[in-house]
Amino acid sequence: MKLKNGMDKFFDGIVFVQKKITGMLLLLMIVTVSWQIIGRVVFKASTPWTEELAKLSLIWFTFLGSIGVLRNKEHLTVDLLLARYKDKTRRRVRIFIDLVIAAFCVMMFLFGIYLCRNPIIIRGITTGLNISRLYLYLSLPICMFFSSLIAVYDLILGIIDLIHPNLFVETKGGEAA
Repeated sequence: MKLKNGMDKFFDGIVFVQKKITGMLLLLMIVTVSWQIIGRVVFKASTPWTEELAKLSLIWFTFLGSIGVLRNKEHLTVDLLLARYKDKTRRRVRIFIDLVIAAFCVMMFLFGIYLCRNPIIIRGITTGLNISRLYLYLSLPICMFFSSLIAVYDLILGIIDLIHPNLFVETKGGEAA
């Protein structure tokens, strides 16, 4: 039980940092897109770096946001389908869903590493920001690493819950039964 509490605190810490970073990225996107609009409308001039910075921020925002979505179990699943099943079958379906999500996250993590080792991506330079394209592609392995950890952890908890139901159910005192 202490291990579960420790892991939960670890993942909650990751999500806390993730929320702060995604908040800053959202603010950055708002500022850069606003600057781009003002520049085009008021000054009749466009700055090439604003579009690329907004795009880079959006990509990192999306992948970082997926960490929090996965941790809080806010991803798309067919909850209506799950509600039709009895408790044990629901747990099995949930394990299958967690297995698919974990496999996808691990696959994307490995693909992200493959992309980031590609010499074309490493040497590629963005036109507006004049930075390596690697900064764009790094979002995939970094974010999918944490998503993979969370997905595998959820899968393990699901298997334990199938074998030992109600092991992690909290009582009124806040402690597990």
